[in-house]
Amino acid sequence: MLPESFLTELKFRNDIEDVVGSYVDLKRAGSNTVKGLCPFHSEKTPSFVVYRDTQSYYCFGCGAGGDVITFIKSAENLDYIEAVKFLAQRAGMQMPEQGVDDSMGKLKLRILEANRAAARWFYAALFSPAGKQGLDYLLGRGLSIETIKHFGLGFAPSSWNALRDALRKKGFSDGDLLAADLVARSSKGSVYDKFRGRVMFPIIDLRGNVIGFGGRNMGDEKPKYLNTAETPAFHKNRNLFALNFAKRQKDRAYILAEGYMDVIAMHQAGFCTAVATLGTAIGDHQARLIAQYADTITIAYDADEAGQIATKRAIGILAPTGIKARVLHIPRQEAKDPDEYIKKYGNLRFERLLQNARGSTEYELQRAETGHDLKEPAGRAGYIKDAAVVVAALPTPAERDIYAGVVAERAGATKQGVLEQVEQLRRQHYRKQKKKERSELLSSAIDYRDKVNPQAAKNPLANTAEEFLIAALLRDVAFGRRIYPQLAERDFVTDFNRRVYSLLKGAFDAGLTGDLSYLAQLLTDQELARVTRIIAETAPLHIDIEEIDQKIGLLKKESSRPDSETIAHTPDADWAEMMRQLRQQKK
Repeated sequence: MLPESFLTELKFRNDIEDVVGSYVDLKRAGSNTVKGLCPFHSEKTPSFVVYRDTQSYYCFGCGAGGDVITFIKSAENLDYIEAVKFLAQRAGMQMPEQGVDDSMGKLKLRILEANRAAARWFYAALFSPAGKQGLDYLLGRGLSIETIKHFGLGFAPSSWNALRDALRKKGFSDGDLLAADLVARSSKGSVYDKFRGRVMFPIIDLRGNVIGFGGRNMGDEKPKYLNTAETPAFHKNRNLFALNFAKRQKDRAYILAEGYMDVIAMHQAGFCTAVATLGTAIGDHQARLIAQYADTITIAYDADEAGQIATKRAIGILAPTGIKARVLHIPRQEAKDPDEYIKKYGNLRFERLLQNARGSTEYELQRAETGHDLKEPAGRAGYIKDAAVVVAALPTPAERDIYAGVVAERAGATKQGVLEQVEQLRRQHYRKQKKKERSELLSSAIDYRDKVNPQAAKNPLANTAEEFLIAALLRDVAFGRRIYPQLAERDFVTDFNRRVYSLLKGAFDAGLTGDLSYLAQLLTDQELARVTRIIAETAPLHIDIEEIDQKIGLLKKESSRPDSETIAHTPDADWAEMMRQLRQQKK
């Protein structure tokens, strides 16, 4: 374990409100709390709370919780030691040499080293005689040598073992290459190159590490793109292609594209804030990542129907981040994507397209017209019905009023009539949302208790007392002088709370501070979130010695009660004595 003195200083130098505030827009919610939209799930009403006194956070929506180290683990997709290193670097602190189990960090480093070596090998192969097919393909797609070198593009020859053998010679084991997903294992147990006969796109993170690859075939074979699978170093839903280049720009107007070639074509044309997701639809984490660097985002997806469906989804994912979303309209008869449009019509016409990009609401209202003949009454009614859904989703009354007028004018109806339909939809949505939230919260709460403390539901009085005492110990370590002498571990009814109490008592006996940072090294993320939930739910309560003594007495009483299994197996001869003891407890 890491030295307590180090962790104490680390937390002191990385105040949780400051650290979380660099990821979340926090607003004061009380004398000791701040609140914001949870960075770990999509929500429109803030349920993410930071507690200054305990230096903890808890989301009442998704159950995420912990201390500043746990937050960085989740926000930056790091393991525990990597998160500690991240915060130490932020605070200008040196990591201690002892007490560090960095096995996962070492594996991740080895994967990154293998990826870097592979990227260099692919790059060299592209400019070798064996790579002529790949180089001709990229040049034929309109890329310059300068652009190819800028993005570090490469080529994987049609060989089953060329990369494997080359990296073995550099000291990488088959285990290293399997962990990096550069090779695969056959049914006979041998390993072979995963990428073969493809042009290669290295995926580089914000720190300049090659974290994975995308490989594109040059013909009609399927799959067209083959990407690195999830590894300790690569998580496709937490990274964006070319963000490492885009973030260097002062311009905070970004472009979101579907694929690598679209992004590269736009960068070559001078639109250097273009980024792309990594073979999947945009996710919540990627939207929040973009929001750190961009104020506006133009969605430049393919012009086909699939691209338009993806555009609609992206608008919804980006909305909670506060980024102003716009949509690029590429006429289908002119080009299918940004790459093709730039090739056909050049940089200046593409820039005009960007300038004329519509706001997300205008885009969705235009889409609402699809399939409706506005010359016919039924068509106008259908359009108003679909457009009202778009308007109802707008966050402010002013916006809804303005766009209700736009819809009314377009359909030849009254604005009041449109607004009435909008408000009806909003009421319906509110009722459905509340019902869904209650159902999800109940479901997650039951599921959460089952996984972490399954005995809590059957022992509500004991569990409440246990959680109160655990919260007291975490709120003020001095309460331990009152609690520990009176309360043994065997007095706890639920196994999970008993284990947490045992860990805290062990820290106290050893002269250590039993806080969240201490527990974070000994509990799983889910278990730590449960402890943070205990802190959050007891935060409004006043804790004093009298209340502590009362809870200790209650817990001792509850723990002495026989459970149903004990009663069922009690011999008749002992039954009378058990009943006598129970009656004595009630007096």
